[in-house]
Amino acid sequence: MSLLLKSPYENEYSKVEPFFHTDTEQLYHKNVRSIGAAWPWLGKPIEYRFNSYGYRMDKELADVDTSNYYAFFGCSFAVGTGIPLRDTYAYRIAKQANVDYINGAIGGGSVEFVLYNISQLFSTDATKPKAIIINWPELTRTTYWVDDTLHSYLVNATSDKFWEPAYKQFLCEESHINNRFTMIRKTVTALCKAYNTKLYEFTTHQADIDFNTKHTGINSINISPPDITENPITSPVILGRVYARDIHDISKHQYGHPGLFFQEEVTKSFFEWLKHG
Repeated sequence: MSLLLKSPYENEYSKVEPFFHTDTEQLYHKNVRSIGAAWPWLGKPIEYRFNSYGYRMDKELADVDTSNYYAFFGCSFAVGTGIPLRDTYAYRIAKQANVDYINGAIGGGSVEFVLYNISQLFSTDATKPKAIIINWPELTRTTYWVDDTLHSYLVNATSDKFWEPAYKQFLCEESHINNRFTMIRKTVTALCKAYNTKLYEFTTHQADIDFNTKHTGINSINISPPDITENPITSPVILGRVYARDIHDISKHQYGHPGLFFQEEVTKSFFEWLKHG
């Protein structure tokens, strides 16, 4: 039995690509034209390597050293869209802790998929991870089973039209969204406790949900430094550290995924928690 379920995105199985998700080649060339030489990502290729189960890792799940590893779960923030693999917090944390790791995060991930994968991991005969690190995805995303196949659904998605009416109704049920997440968290916490696995959970931002008052005890990580004063258009430091390569339209404050600062903050926060936990 595999450590994880297969990713819902079959087109990413066993692929090595120079662009991925919102980090498109078209957007790259647009940024080259609009930002120019000040853009730190100019001429710096990024490799997106996905194993046969569709996860961004430099090895197959079967090759992970399960006697000494951490497991990461979440969404594209954990995948590291727009940054090299070596700069992702999963890679940084594993390297610093001298452990192997699996990264079960997917772009557009949902809280259900996090639970499904953790349940899959704990149901195998493999030694359980020393720690599980979860970047909880936005609660407004969900995952459906259709003919024994997983399909992820998120706001503004255009695929899986069969589920569109049900998804619209789901988005209107804030009480259900919150209570569903509460039960998922309780299940994950119970699993980690039963298998004596440390659990570190954090989030960045949650759209349209009163998250902080409904769900306590979750670490909050800043995407960018709170004291930014420089204009990102003219500051290569800001462009390079705060924003990933899939930066969109700076003038409209559309920034894509977080950059190196966020990955560093998650790494620092995890080891602070580990030291005091």
